[in-house]
Amino acid sequence: MAFDSCGNFIASIVKNTVASELCTYLKTVGDRKVNSTLMQSVDCRDLTCDQSLLSHDASFASIANCAVLDVATGTNVEMSKFSSLCGNVRASLTPTTFTPSSSHSAAPTTSSTPSYVAPGATASPAATTIYNTSSSSTVTIVIVVAAAVVMILLGAMLWQRYRQTTTIPSKQLDPRAFVMLDEPPPSTVDSNGTKQPSSPAESTSLTLLADLKNVDMGALALFRVRRSDVTLIQSYRHRGAQYHIRRAEYLGQAVALTSCRDSHHIPSFVAEMKLLSTLDCPNIVRFVGVWWGTYTSDLTLVTEFMVGGTLREALARSSSTLFFSHTFQLSWQQKLTIARHIVDGLVYLHSLDTKVLHRDLTSHHVLLTVSSPSSSLPSCSQSLQPSSVVAKLHGFHRSRPVQCDDLTLTAGVGTLVYAAPEVLQGGYYDDRADMFSLGVVLSELDTEEMPYYENLQMSCGGKPPLSNAELSVGIMTGSLEPTFSRDCPAWYVALARDCLQLDPHLRPSASKVAYRMRVQK
Repeated sequence: MAFDSCGNFIASIVKNTVASELCTYLKTVGDRKVNSTLMQSVDCRDLTCDQSLLSHDASFASIANCAVLDVATGTNVEMSKFSSLCGNVRASLTPTTFTPSSSHSAAPTTSSTPSYVAPGATASPAATTIYNTSSSSTVTIVIVVAAAVVMILLGAMLWQRYRQTTTIPSKQLDPRAFVMLDEPPPSTVDSNGTKQPSSPAESTSLTLLADLKNVDMGALALFRVRRSDVTLIQSYRHRGAQYHIRRAEYLGQAVALTSCRDSHHIPSFVAEMKLLSTLDCPNIVRFVGVWWGTYTSDLTLVTEFMVGGTLREALARSSSTLFFSHTFQLSWQQKLTIARHIVDGLVYLHSLDTKVLHRDLTSHHVLLTVSSPSSSLPSCSQSLQPSSVVAKLHGFHRSRPVQCDDLTLTAGVGTLVYAAPEVLQGGYYDDRADMFSLGVVLSELDTEEMPYYENLQMSCGGKPPLSNAELSVGIMTGSLEPTFSRDCPAWYVALARDCLQLDPHLRPSASKVAYRMRVQK
């Protein structure tokens, strides 16, 4: 073929080659120049370009004296041997020819490699050539291995998710260090080295936590504690109808572990956890963390340990041992300090952007401690000084945030003898219901007796105690009122009676009560 025909043919190849945008040699071969070094680093390693190089060998096989200049070596290379520029970078090609036998008809073999035929040349129908390269095999292997790895990882993720939602408790976080745990939580070990079950032994609930549709633990994930970091100090400090409280040590600090006995109360228990995790007030029990497992009985609230116990316990034992080893009686100054702290807790709750109603303020839900413990674990031998007593609110399982115009709440919420008349009537109420409960607690602080104590006991004359229905009617109508001792300061009685007004609109707010208490000496 003449020289001009060679150039025209090369130009035709460049124009019609599908890989013209991918292969570097096609950008210069039209000028009869190529760079073998560049080709070996790019084109010879690309499967598409490599196949194009092979096709040029076949296309130029019938064309003599058609060469290009290799600028890397300064030599001319025949187009019929164009693929040789790849050298050892591209694997050698082995054509395999299949010829039909006379005894049977062989099915034609196909290949994914495109067949390039020079213009004017006729492909032989007797044979089909298949090119197998090591690069294509490598690509296939890589794809297979990658697919296998993806499938393995996907299977592992699905299996882990299945384990978390069935038998293995989900990963846990330390609230301080945020350390993830993969192991199932161990049994808690008490101070004597005796293993304790992770849930109360008395709990017979085998309800799966995941089965409770109205319980979402997602918001508490950041507050999960390591069970292995918790050491029991006291098996049970309090065993109530709904909740059990145990004393323990967590990361060097004394804590209280609260668990719920009845799965029906789990939604309100979880709501209390979520609420406590958002509160930050010196007069509200400090939230430490939570843990949960497979069953509802595993759900545990971790809070700071209040060495003084409840206000009700302190008042009941004020003439004997309070919560220290010696006989001690609450002084009037200590009672005023406790009252101020209770009011400060209410001021905080009622002043939040989204106001929080306690809805169950009682002496059982006021805890006592000392302000400056001599050690991280409070000792029962610590003396109680008037200035050191600290009161904090807890028992938020009935609390709920409300908007300013949201006054329709659940009827009958709260302990009967502390409940406001509007609560017992099942009507509308707001934060002023908490103020009525405060008035009852102020009476209890003064007398050291349960509210309406004289009406709940058999009288000397044989008069039976009031029933719950009679007590409710007396509170709603105002015929029954909490009493005060004769030596109680007049300003204190007046303040408490203002809180006990039947008309909620006549009761002072928590901030006003706090001011009136502080102006008194």
